[in-house]
Amino acid sequence: MAGHALIFSKPFYLRLSLGQLVIIDTKEDHELRRIPVEDLDFVVLDHPQVKCSAGLIQELASNDVVVIYCDEKHMPHSQLLPFTGNHIFQQRLRLQLDATKPQRKALWQQVIKCKIANQAAVISAFGGNAQPYLRGSRNVKSGDTGNEEAKAASRYFKELFGSGFRRVRFGDAPNNFLNYGYTILRATVARSLVASGLHPALGLHHKNKYNAFCLADDVMEPYRKRSGNYLL
Repeated sequence: MAGHALIFSKPFYLRLSLGQLVIIDTKEDHELRRIPVEDLDFVVLDHPQVKCSAGLIQELASNDVVVIYCDEKHMPHSQLLPFTGNHIFQQRLRLQLDATKPQRKALWQQVIKCKIANQAAVISAFGGNAQPYLRGSRNVKSGDTGNEEAKAASRYFKELFGSGFRRVRFGDAPNNFLNYGYTILRATVARSLVASGLHPALGLHHKNKYNAFCLADDVMEPYRKRSGNYLL
């Protein structure tokens, strides 16, 4: 079962008491609510005057709660990620480092096949023609050398949002909503990778030297297109 998601957009003081997150109104100086940390999934800090105790931060990390900090534009900016996520971290890291190029290409093939299949499911749910996507999914080669991902992407967003829509990072709405959802999903995937003993920077396909979450960007590709009833 999914845990609670908390978004703090006003000044609050957050502290830990007996395994619970305690929300304190800083203006009135009184306790508003207590929530067990083990019941939490996300905590989004969307105000510069939200204060968290060190004990609470440690407890959130120990319970694999995704903690996301937003910038002045209310967009996710950074996240809390525990150092120790798995008892065999070194072994898993060695396996990642030793993965051969054919293995990485084969894994990327499976990721893209799943991504395009999910695009087909979304298009079908909105009454569109899913057949081009299904054909594309079947045609994905090792490493996606035929660039089926790009072919599907060129149709996907225009079918959903209209022929004039352009999916760009700083574009008009709904780009901003898609970006927000992307960042939340990325943080969730990164948390799960670390908990599994994998290093999120060692990717299959994404290789930007400035990106600390290349593997997270790889693994989340199928989920960007379909997450429950929400489009990401």
